[in-house]
Formats: sequence, C-alpha cells, structure tokens
Amino acid sequence: MATTALSGVAFGAGLAAAGVYHPAVITSQLKFENWHMIQAFLAAAASSGIAVLLLDRLGYYHSKPRSASRLGLFGPYDGNILGGALQGLGMALAGACPGTVIPQAAVGVPLRPLRPLRHPHRWHRLVRLHLLPRRPRRVSRPR
Repeated sequence: MATTALSGVAFGAGLAAAGVYHPAVITSQLKFENWHMIQAFLAAAASSGIAVLLLDRLGYYHSKPRSASRLGLFGPYDGNILGGALQGLGMALAGACPGTVIPQAAVGVPLRPLRPLRHPHRWHRLVRLHLLPRRPRRVSRPR
C-alpha cells in the first residue's frame, strides 16, 4: 500500500511539474494542437519501461501480458477500441484524464466533469468546440 501511494504521489508530482494537468493542455492535445502532454507521457512510459525491464532482469518482478478485451462485436480487440473511444470522449468533455484528476484537485484547478451533464442539449456544441478544428470565417465583401 505504501509503495502504491508513493508511486501515485510521484506520478502526480511529475504531472504537476510538467504542467500537463491543466484542462487546456489536455483538450489541445486531443485537438492535435499542443504535443506537450504526449511528450511527457512518452518520457514517463520510456523510463517506466526501463525500470520494469531492469527489475525483470534482476528477478524482482515478472510481468505477464494481459489478454485482449473481447466483446464479440467486431473483432478480437473490440472492447479495447470501444473503451479507448469512450475514455477519449470523456477526456475531451471533462478536460481531464484518469491520471490528472487528483493532481488537478491538489493544485486547485476547477474540475468540470459535470458541466456537460447540466446541459445535455448542448453536447454537440461541446464536442464541436473541443474536438473539431475551427473553420475560418468567411467575410462577405460588399459589391
């Protein structure tokens, strides 16, 4: 339990130090405008991978690959695809991912996970605002 808490605190501190806990950073990553979040997560994944490999080689830890999540809808990885799509949609609407919620609360970022639920008739505007690229406005010229 202490090891889990310590690794969680280290993860949250890393997110705060990298500045990827802010909702604007998360939504801009999902719109492919700012690559700071993915760079931080790839660096963390690489260092974690090296640590796990080292622990495995030294005989302290042996990891087993997980099997695919099958729902029986359209292929062997349909559960993984559907789950990833739902998580991405939730991240876009909330401006947070599961790993950033606690660091956001710790540094005082106002969370907005219930905002889309207050106005369900405006969901299309939220999706368009957060996910779709903005089109330039056409200015009509007088003739």
